Amino acid sequence: MNAVLPGLALGGAFGAAARQDGSAGSGRMRGVMAGGILMGFGGVLALGCSIGQGLSGVSTLSLASLVAFSGILAGIAVGLVVIRN
Repeated sequence: MNAVLPGLALGGAFGAAARQDGSAGSGRMRGVMAGGILMGFGGVLALGCSIGQGLSGVSTLSLASLVAFSGILAGIAVGLVVIRN
């Protein structure tokens, strides 16, 4: 857990360096940071990560995990359609 914050900072620095203009814009950055905080809060509130539960459960062919993972994939698909339109 001690390497999470430095890893986030380094990842952000590498991502900014890879962009042509070097900036994602302050409004977009605030939105991304807020989304990350909400995801972390949701993971703690749920006592675990739904992606981890889906991946580890699918590998054991758990029915509940297959349903959960299918829902995750459907949510991603819907989200991509909404974002692109």
